[in-house]
Amino acid sequence: MVWGRNNKHQIGSISLRMGNAPAPVAWTPVDVETLSGKKITKIAAGDMFSIFVTENPDKTSEFWGMGLNSAG
Repeated sequence: MVWGRNNKHQIGSISLRMGNAPAPVAWTPVDVETLSGKKITKIAAGDMFSIFVTENPDKTSEFWGMGLNSAG
């Protein structure tokens, strides 16, 4: 569950319509559907981004990034 600023999609909550964030701030915790059921082992966050590292059952890792992406 995540909460906070979402004006640049940094909490990963994006509406399917036009790719817009449903609200600039999530005042209460919301689920990140793409991370549902995954074991999150590390988190990094800044003003306009969030990064999650997940661990798979076979001990491999996946990296998930969410946010502004203005620099690629």
